[in-house]
Amino acid sequence: MSDPQTVHFYNENAARYAGFTAGLSMTQQIDQFLNQLPTSARVLDLGCGSGRDLKYLAEHGCDALGLDISLGLARHAAAFAHRPVVVADILSAAIFYPII
Repeated sequence: MSDPQTVHFYNENAARYAGFTAGLSMTQQIDQFLNQLPTSARVLDLGCGSGRDLKYLAEHGCDALGLDISLGLARHAAAFAHRPVVVADILSAAIFYPII
């Protein structure tokens, strides 16, 4: 998702996007995933967006780290989930900038 227009959109609309996705639940799918993991598993939430799922993972015992290409969403996710978030492109995450 390294298209500059897309990144710009999410940076400019991070709060709106977070508000829109806040009410969407992925708990059933995440719970199925969690059931396959050992206690305190390390999980990387790629494309963590608003941090909704990152927070849920952390609240359910995971050592969770978020990653998103949008600085605006990464800031929101880190503040919302109280977890570290890295700003990077999933396809080239060799260089990253943590938002803590």
